Amino acid sequence: MALPLPLQSWELALMRDAVGDQLFTDTVAIHRRTPVSTATGGQTEGYVVWQTVLGRLEENPIRNEEKALGAGQKAESWWIVSLAYDLEVRVSDRYIINGQTYEVTETEGARSQSTVQNVKCRKVRV
Repeated sequence: MALPLPLQSWELALMRDAVGDQLFTDTVAIHRRTPVSTATGGQTEGYVVWQTVLGRLEENPIRNEEKALGAGQKAESWWIVSLAYDLEVRVSDRYIINGQTYEVTETEGARSQSTVQNVKCRKVRV
């Protein structure tokens, strides 16, 4: 059954709840870049846990590549993290999912009729 457009706000809310309950299977610890004081009185930047939410991690099949670095090749893996449509996302954020760290490289941003927002990330090799 097709729904007439535009959707009513209550219809969209029901869809968002249903999608989140079924799609979001991973715990995502969002680490936000923030100024941190050093022991010598200066400042540097570090990452602190900003929020822990549910999301979904999937490999981005179109963007896995190898880059030449020095004498060898280094594989870079690219991922898509699906999050709640209204969650604040910053390109400087890092996500910890299943013990792995991912850097946000791009975000679609939230749209008024979206049920989720997809965030493009790169796996950080530590």
